[in-house]
Amino acid sequence: MTTWQSAGTLRPAADDRSRDAACVAKGMVLCVSRLRSGYMAHFLSIPVMIYSCSSIRNPEFGSLLSQLFKSGTFGSVKSLRRDPHSLEPGCWLHGPTFCLSTRPLPEVA
Repeated sequence: MTTWQSAGTLRPAADDRSRDAACVAKGMVLCVSRLRSGYMAHFLSIPVMIYSCSSIRNPEFGSLLSQLFKSGTFGSVKSLRRDPHSLEPGCWLHGPTFCLSTRPLPEVA
């Protein structure tokens, strides 16, 4: 199952109904794949056209995301974390309910 969500909202769905993958987009596409060990994430290197969804956007996160895209470091994103944790060096974009992280997923035996 694949779902789409406006990146301006910058929050995953409250539950984990999306069993296979989800994509978050704003000029770039963030592909998130649910694996046994967690959520693998990476930005695709293709530009996309986005429908406006301004009524549910978070201006604070939208501004932060814009700054991060301009930094050119989006290629370092390796995972989506849903576990509660404090801001740490591996947090590329840290929010109250999710984190785009530069940490790869742990190997599953």
